[in-house]
Amino acid sequence: MQLKIIILTDADYAYARELHQQYPDIPMVLQVCNEPGQDNYESLMSKYRALVNKLTLDSSISDNVRALPQLHVLPWGNRPGV
Repeated sequence: MQLKIIILTDADYAYARELHQQYPDIPMVLQVCNEPGQDNYESLMSKYRALVNKLTLDSSISDNVRALPQLHVLPWGNRPGV
């Protein structure tokens, strides 16, 4: 089991941090939100890098938390059904 949280705002990140503190032994994956109209590779990777940097600097987050891009967006963008 693992928790997956989609991050769009700082409030989403704060929620993920709070959830991680409540359940530190459950692995957690954070993914950047792919907003409609911003589904290109550069936009997604820029958000992903920002999330990784935030995690790296956050001492309240353990090694049990990982950041991953939404991999389906890289080849297909926001198309429904993929």
